[in-house]
Amino acid sequence: MDARAFAWACVLVLGAAGAAGQVKTPKAPLTYVNNSQCEPCQACQPCAPCVQRPCPAPAPAPPLPPCRTPWALVAKYRSHPGIGVYRLHTQRATWSEAKKICEADGTHLAVINSQAEADLFKKFYQEARISDWFFLGFSRGKDGKFYTVQGRPLSSTGYARWGANEPNNAHGSEHCGFMLASGLLADGWCDARLTFICEAPL
Repeated sequence: MDARAFAWACVLVLGAAGAAGQVKTPKAPLTYVNNSQCEPCQACQPCAPCVQRPCPAPAPAPPLPPCRTPWALVAKYRSHPGIGVYRLHTQRATWSEAKKICEADGTHLAVINSQAEADLFKKFYQEARISDWFFLGFSRGKDGKFYTVQGRPLSSTGYARWGANEPNNAHGSEHCGFMLASGLLADGWCDARLTFICEAPL
């Protein structure tokens, strides 16, 4: 048996060569699986014209992993290149409610990681004409230290600038993170109803 394949096509000659234009191959099947390039093949039988034998259909490709949500296209989320993607919620909620609302969007209660981000949040509130505090994504742990909603120490975020006399845990009941209108941080009452910012993961 002699089989030869070429880059542009392939021809299969079954059996020993005979007279011109013929091959002598008793009971030669018209099948040939070309596993290298999957190009169409020709198979010949004795005293018969060559016919095209298509390659078998390729196996279906495995499904692609789901794409990450293009947050800039999601309603009310705004992209700020070099900083992040955010949504300002002006409907007030407690800290726990705000956290759940962000998580329902696949986002998290915002955590400030830089002065640029703090300045951006101040701008959000100036544009929305909101003058009071708003919730951020950190709270006091059982050890008395502050941790972000991702479980990181607040001190590791790159921004931990507290307001005057903050954090003070007034009356022993201020355990949730706030940002003051000045852009500085404070601890406050978790059951207060305030506005908040959701931050999309990048």
